[in-house]
Amino acid sequence: MDARGFARDWERWWNDRDLEPLLARYADDVVVRSPAAARLLGDGVLPDGVLPDGVLHGRRAVREFWARGLAAVPHLRFAVVGVFEGVGTVVLHHRDQDGRFGVDVFTFRDGYVVEVVGAAESR
Repeated sequence: MDARGFARDWERWWNDRDLEPLLARYADDVVVRSPAAARLLGDGVLPDGVLPDGVLHGRRAVREFWARGLAAVPHLRFAVVGVFEGVGTVVLHHRDQDGRFGVDVFTFRDGYVVEVVGAAESR
């Protein structure tokens, strides 16, 4: 796993709003746990594969979450400030356009992301 290459791609794809290449790195049955998903999708209108606690199941649910996120925050930008590599994992420490920090832990299997656990700076 090229953790730094993944981080560069992740940052570029997000900032270019070109998320299909990133989504192609995700397994069909990916599970994403995101505090942003809990906030953004907590409107009671949840797409298939999304639970109200911010847990998303499958690429389709992730795509819907990302689409809603970009629509809600059209100026969304990320800067990766740290990259950490573990056994089958990559951790990205990033900052958004408002200066808030977050961390995403990506677990890989056979070259695909199978799980993402996100955490946001507590304020």
